[in-house]
Amino acid sequence: MTLVEVVAVRLRAHVTSRTVFEFAVPDGPLPTAYLLVRATPASERATRMADSTSVVSWTVRVLSVARHADSFKGARTADTGLSMARDALRDFRPVGQWPLRYETGVDAFRDESLPDTTFIAAAQYSLRNQL
Repeated sequence: MTLVEVVAVRLRAHVTSRTVFEFAVPDGPLPTAYLLVRATPASERATRMADSTSVVSWTVRVLSVARHADSFKGARTADTGLSMARDALRDFRPVGQWPLRYETGVDAFRDESLPDTTFIAAAQYSLRNQL
């Protein structure tokens, strides 16, 4: 399984009130509240003085999305989903010996590019993984 899939499995098990999507949101009807998980390798390096890469650092992003006609309820729903995701991922070790570490987050903000009243809250994590 990929890192995104492993994180998504963890979120599905612990945040049962939210649908969890991996990589992208599918076309078609969507639930009113859901989580989106994405990951990308951020850097590679060697842990020893050698010519080979032995460690890769990943950036993992979890977005909590909520749609509601009432802006206050939409924002609170997005923030609550992200809080539940943070609780589920705290000290989680998806691969190898290193835990997923919370780096930064953004409170819910309105996405003006979407026709519905949609709010997004986001968290960014980092992970080191031995190759």
